[in-house]
Amino acid sequence: CVGWRGGMIRNARQIDDIYTRAAAMHTTSDFPVIFESSINRALESRYATAEPTYRRIARKQNFRDFRPHTTVKQGDFPMLLKVLEGGEIKYGTFVEGKEAVQAFSYARAISISRQMLINDDLGSIARLLSDYGTTVALMEEVVFYTQAFNAVLSDNKTVFHADHGNLAAPGTAIDVVNVGKARTAMAKQKAFGSDNVLLSNKAKILLVGPDKLTEAEMLIASITPATVANVNIFSGKLDVLDSGQIAGNSWHTFADPNLGSNYRWGYLDGYEAPRVRTDEPFGVQGFAMSVEHDFGVGATDYRFGYKNPGA
Repeated sequence: CVGWRGGMIRNARQIDDIYTRAAAMHTTSDFPVIFESSINRALESRYATAEPTYRRIARKQNFRDFRPHTTVKQGDFPMLLKVLEGGEIKYGTFVEGKEAVQAFSYARAISISRQMLINDDLGSIARLLSDYGTTVALMEEVVFYTQAFNAVLSDNKTVFHADHGNLAAPGTAIDVVNVGKARTAMAKQKAFGSDNVLLSNKAKILLVGPDKLTEAEMLIASITPATVANVNIFSGKLDVLDSGQIAGNSWHTFADPNLGSNYRWGYLDGYEAPRVRTDEPFGVQGFAMSVEHDFGVGATDYRFGYKNPGA
């Protein structure tokens, strides 16, 4: 603002004087508010452009507070029955199928010294702070794959388990036959407490790690076959998604999360993005800042995904 009004800042003393005056009037000056607001805008912008893979396979559900939130599994409502003329409507029952998902608060603080402020003539501090948007997105990705991806459900079994009918044994390569088996297994999943097969549980996403990315892309790639035997039946039906958090040769198929998902993720209501707070502690030349984020993720089902350990 000083430069825009024609003022010249010639030396370190003048730079320090501006920061000192702003700090001295902390309760009335707009400087701390402007600084914090501008960094928050940059942080939210970088965070919004980040694309962690978990959002492609998990369904969003915000949290009212930090207590565990109960999620009732899809398909629990009993099947409707025909009612004859003058007949009685029969009662059904709900089958227990509940999972708990909880939000937690994450934060990290750093300090910016007086010397750093004076020496920062290239705007590196602002870039450093705004880059936290990408860091927060990466944190979410790590939390999802380490804590929720194959978590233990209320039946004391992991998401991908032989008893859930969603785990191949032994593992195989990514090919037409075995991807077909994954789709078949998902299509045969049933509603809780009944023998009714889910209305629609199509595999939409093929999730792999870096070691299997090329193999997955080769399978899904659209080609013009010379013979009927070489037709790519999966072209346009499956989207390839890769995450560096998946190690080894394992691969997974998932349904469209809008139709059904094994996972929930969300923010604390009112806090849809990471936020910055600044402080100028007494007796310290400089200031401190923290990046804080309220985020939760958890496993709530097993029917909408399939795992193959890989060959």
